[in-house]
Amino acid sequence: MSQMACRCGATISDVLVPCPTEGWLLLRDQDREALERAFCRDIDAFFEAVRGGRREQWLRAHFEAAPDYPVDLPNEDVVKDIIDLHDARALLSVAECEKCCRLWVQTVPGTNVYRSYAPDEVEHAGLLRSAAYTARTANEARWAVWRQDDNGHRALISAGHTRAEAERICSEFEERRHKQTYWVAPDAE
Repeated sequence: MSQMACRCGATISDVLVPCPTEGWLLLRDQDREALERAFCRDIDAFFEAVRGGRREQWLRAHFEAAPDYPVDLPNEDVVKDIIDLHDARALLSVAECEKCCRLWVQTVPGTNVYRSYAPDEVEHAGLLRSAAYTARTANEARWAVWRQDDNGHRALISAGHTRAEAERICSEFEERRHKQTYWVAPDAE
């Protein structure tokens, strides 16, 4: 996804790792236990190939859809890639808009096609956020993005951001080369 525009006008981004607004759904026709058995079989086959001196051959056959797959990766990275490959076939990405709380659910694994679902109650904002993310960001200062036009009128563009988010938004507006001045300031809320 990287970035997606929500119907409310906000931008949803998954560039932070871990991403506080992204989650995953297991497809309803998939069984988590069956999925785990499948990647365990592949992991077992991989280590069998390693023991038998056929590591590179196995990697080329297993990751044939990625002809440039690096064959010199450490074994633990290959295992992670095996698991990710299976997950990519069975998991749907879910993104949450931080402004309107709308959930965007991927319609088909591996695509950039999403369907939105609006909440009945906005009290559930941050539904996808982990407790660790919430605790880490609870004490962060919030920042706002401001604009001043060539007539001296000042206007708040958006608020409630981390400083990095506010600076990124400010830069995006400055790149548009309007005759306005943009800056970030601590959020008064």
